[in-house]
Amino acid sequence: MIWGGTGSRLDHTLSNICSASSFLKQDIEVVFDSPAVTIYLINHRLRLPAAVGDTVSLLVLGDRATGITLQGFEYPLQDTLLEGRWQWAVSNVVTEHNPVVEIGSGNLAVFHYKAPV
Repeated sequence: MIWGGTGSRLDHTLSNICSASSFLKQDIEVVFDSPAVTIYLINHRLRLPAAVGDTVSLLVLGDRATGITLQGFEYPLQDTLLEGRWQWAVSNVVTEHNPVVEIGSGNLAVFHYKAPV
C-alpha cells in the first residue's frame, strides 16, 4: 500500500506507477491509495471493492495485456486484448458490488474512483 504516490503532479504520479509496476514481476501487489482514487497494479485477478456507480479505468502498463475479462461493469469485456499505445478501456461504470477484473497476461493499472466522476 502506497500513500502519497499520487498527487497534484501528473508526471510524478505516472513515474511512481511505472516504477512500481516492476514489483509485479515478483508477484508483489501494489496499491496506491488516496481519498479520491485507488490504483491497483495487477497481473492476475482482482475483485474490486467497489460500489454500484463507481468509475473504473484500465490502463495497460507495457505493450499489451491479453485475456482481459470484466464482470459487473456497464461495458463488460471477454478475453480482450488491450494495447499500451491505444488506451480505450477508461471510464467504465460499476453495475454490481465487488466487480471482477481478470487478466491473462501483461500488467494493468486499475483506477477506482470512489465516487461517480
